[in-house]
Amino acid sequence: MIFKRIAVIGAGNIGRSVVTDLILHGLTAVVVDLSDAVLKQAQEEILKNIRFAPLLSQTLPRTTKDEAMQRMVLTTDIKAAESCDFVIENVTEDWRIKKPVYEELDLTLPTEVCFGANTSCIPITKIAGATSRPAKVVGIHLMNPVYLMPTVEVIRGLHTSEQTIETLLRLFVVLNKEAIIVEDMAGFVSNRISHLFMNEAAFVLQDQVASAEEIDMIFKK
Repeated sequence: MIFKRIAVIGAGNIGRSVVTDLILHGLTAVVVDLSDAVLKQAQEEILKNIRFAPLLSQTLPRTTKDEAMQRMVLTTDIKAAESCDFVIENVTEDWRIKKPVYEELDLTLPTEVCFGANTSCIPITKIAGATSRPAKVVGIHLMNPVYLMPTVEVIRGLHTSEQTIETLLRLFVVLNKEAIIVEDMAGFVSNRISHLFMNEAAFVLQDQVASAEEIDMIFKK
């Protein structure tokens, strides 16, 4: 499969970083959000990311502002995603918001298109259940800034097919990313472990073992 157009649903902080990554690797991103104001702000941030990316990484592909503009479609109409080869969803971590997005995407896109659910906590099997294509839904726990992070935690839902995993891995070849595939469990791996550290840091502070500044300093240094 040759990827050309990727739908990015949600143009918040992580969505903008995803679009930056796609554009730098020569793909067209169809960016969907609720308002033109959010999209305009996203465009400015994406162009800024592309401008400074060469200063942050020697290995990232380079592109010009004009090329970036040609690879970016900004819209409030989710139906514009219909022509895309893959979907990466990044909307707010609220099931009341995510569920109707997946229901609409499911009605809009051809049945063979896979959905990548970018989430840090919502079960992939639950998300897949909002669609008529549960085998084609896979979890993608992306870390910011996406275009600088070489590894992605990929979550296999209860119904996620091997074909869907293979499709995602082919996309990651284009993006020069490595996938670490884990099973669907609350918090997955990275959040389950990192939250233990955060909770324990709070207990250390509560027990007056050290100040907040000292705890931060120990971990940072």
